[in-house]
Amino acid sequence: MKTVIFKMEPFSCPTCAEVIERVLKKQEGVKVVKVQFFSNKVKVSYNEDFMTSSQIEEVLVKLGYSIVDKKVAS
Repeated sequence: MKTVIFKMEPFSCPTCAEVIERVLKKQEGVKVVKVQFFSNKVKVSYNEDFMTSSQIEEVLVKLGYSIVDKKVAS
């Protein structure tokens, strides 16, 4: 399992964090999603056999959010 942390543009409201969490949790291979509203970070643990960090990034962009930085950890 791998973990990726995305630093996002500031969220406009707490609902944004809820939407991101709900959508990412539905993606195949995603195990844990933690959205930190006040620090604008999204931490995702995923099974790399089913999903890549780039695919997770694509989901976030399709939802309309901008990513400032990405850090992949093992």
